[in-house]
Amino acid sequence: MIELGEIAVKKALELGADEAEAYLIRGKEFNVSLENNDIKLAKSQIKDGIGIRVFRNKSLGFASINVLSEPKIIEAVSNAVRLAQLTPADNYNQLPMPTPLTKVEGIYDPQAEDIEMDFALDNAVKMLKTVQEYDKRISVDSGA
Repeated sequence: MIELGEIAVKKALELGADEAEAYLIRGKEFNVSLENNDIKLAKSQIKDGIGIRVFRNKSLGFASINVLSEPKIIEAVSNAVRLAQLTPADNYNQLPMPTPLTKVEGIYDPQAEDIEMDFALDNAVKMLKTVQEYDKRISVDSGA
C-alpha cells in the first residue's frame, strides 16, 4: 500500500503541486445492530481507500476514493491538483517538515486479522444475555 501512496504523491508533484501527502486505509468492519432486545442487522464490509492532499501556490486541494487501482488514484490526484488551482491561497497552507518515522511496538495484535462476523455476533448476543440476566426489567431498545 505504501507504493500506492508514493505513486499518488509523485503524480501530484508531476502535475504541478508544490507539496503533496497521501494516506491509505485498509480494514474490515463488522456492525451488529440491536433493537427491541434482539439482533436486528449484522453487516460486514472491507474498507479500502486513499486520500490525497495537495498544495499549489498555498492553495489546497483534496480528493479521496475507495478504490485502490492506479488509474483511479491518478484520477483522484488530478482532481486534487485541479481543486488546488481553484481555491483561495492561504499563507498557512503547507505541510509540516518531514521527520523520520518512529515505529511503535506492542500496539498491534495479529489475531485481530482473524476476527470475523461470528465474533461480533457472539459478543452482541452475550451482551444482550448479560443485560437480561442482570435485571429482567431492563430493555435494550437499540444499540450497535
